[in-house]
Amino acid sequence: MPISLDDLKKVELRGTTKSASISPDETLTAVFKVSEPDYVPPKVKLRARVDSNLFTGSFVAADLNEIESDANVVSLALSKALNLIE
Repeated sequence: MPISLDDLKKVELRGTTKSASISPDETLTAVFKVSEPDYVPPKVKLRARVDSNLFTGSFVAADLNEIESDANVVSLALSKALNLIE
């Protein structure tokens, strides 16, 4: 069952609309802003740290509601996949 982004308040999207739906098994990448320095939510794999409260990470879409409801997550901006140019 696809995940709707309509009710998520901390999620920012670039290049798509909030009414878009995502497959639960899809791997997503996002830029996270957190309130606690060096904090990474349990279901998120750290990719790169910008500073102590800002980093990029990846996670499975099925975990999006749990991550979004994490009190230490201020916001997350989902990355849009880019088309490969050959």
